[in-house]
Amino acid sequence: MIAILTRLGVYRALNASAVQFNSIVFRVVVGFLAGVPGQIVALITTIEFMLNFVLEIPTGYLADKYGRIPFAIAGHVAVIMGLSCGYVALLGVLGPEASYALFVFHGIFIGFTRPLTSGSVEAFYQDALKRNSIDTASDDIVSKSFTLSKAYGRHLTTIAVALAFLSIYVFHNTIGAQHAFVLGIALWGATLWKLFRDYKTLGDTKQVPSKIKPIIMNLIQKKRAKNSILYALSAFMLLGIVMGYFIIAVGREVPATSPYFKWLIIIAFMMGSQGFGWIAKSYILPPLINKMTEKQYLTFFYGVLLVTSLVLSYGFGTMPEWAIVTLILVYGFVFFIAFSAIQSVAQNMVMGEVEAADFATILSVQNMPGLLFIGMYSLYLTLFRNGCPSTGEIFVSVAAISFVFLVCHLRMHVNAGVLPAKEVTSAL
Repeated sequence: MIAILTRLGVYRALNASAVQFNSIVFRVVVGFLAGVPGQIVALITTIEFMLNFVLEIPTGYLADKYGRIPFAIAGHVAVIMGLSCGYVALLGVLGPEASYALFVFHGIFIGFTRPLTSGSVEAFYQDALKRNSIDTASDDIVSKSFTLSKAYGRHLTTIAVALAFLSIYVFHNTIGAQHAFVLGIALWGATLWKLFRDYKTLGDTKQVPSKIKPIIMNLIQKKRAKNSILYALSAFMLLGIVMGYFIIAVGREVPATSPYFKWLIIIAFMMGSQGFGWIAKSYILPPLINKMTEKQYLTFFYGVLLVTSLVLSYGFGTMPEWAIVTLILVYGFVFFIAFSAIQSVAQNMVMGEVEAADFATILSVQNMPGLLFIGMYSLYLTLFRNGCPSTGEIFVSVAAISFVFLVCHLRMHVNAGVLPAKEVTSAL
């Protein structure tokens, strides 16, 4: 059991490292270094997440039915192809129209990645855990696997974030920052190899999933499953706004006369969130779920996001530079831990409400509202906001989202009372 949990944690950390490395490279290089129009950057995100929304259910259902890892492998290949398109577009060997077309293909290929991997990979490891569950203690590990697995591979994303900025700096001052994409492609190749090796060791299963309609009805009729969609939606909204656009907003707002200040803010945010935040959550979240009720756990994290975002919405840009950099480092740290806590609760909640045959499908259905939000939000930015919100808008948006979902969360628990500790642990 622990060996499989370790495999899950290491894969998720390696996958997150690949995602964050390429996210930094894309948002820094394409977002403002390469001079690509803002509308193109937001359009890529729009294409990516609208495809995510359309493909999420069909790919999850097919993965449950025909084998999860073959679909996940196809998703890894798709992201490598998408990054390759973006890399070629930035080389400067093609005209503007051909380059923009390649950026569109970049968005299309990346758009296939999440539907083919999200749900499928988690269901693969979850199924392996359940097949090896032999007693009550093992069942308890399975029920908390998404949170407990955070203890493994905890340093990989910190290394990836540092490597991303180092490679951008070195390439930008030598042969061109766009060549950092090559390292990103190699990192995805390593992630693919890790998944393939686990596939060969653990084996995959083909299930007979329920029809889509009963699965959706299951989400609607079961209270915890239905509530999990709300938490998942809030996590996607926060992720899309902050991780999607904060770096780009800083890159465009901070004047060229203050290059070091700009880079300090960006590096502080990414090291706080994907670096220190990823490491810290592996120490903080697993024990915390055993000490707090579900209501207390989520109330705390929504509240922290609300308060910290309000502070920065009033103070960002008016304080001394050293204070801004420090606060951004702390904010990135707090944001990522809170986001991870909310996301893990949503996933664990819904996995406890369905049969193993429906794991990939149910996670795909749960993701859909959030994917639609990011796609529509990016389309709004493309059409009306020159491709990016301001930093002030980002902080206000996070505060508003945290407040709304905090109220909804508290209302859902008004009549629930305080759950016994054992029941809370199982639920989370």
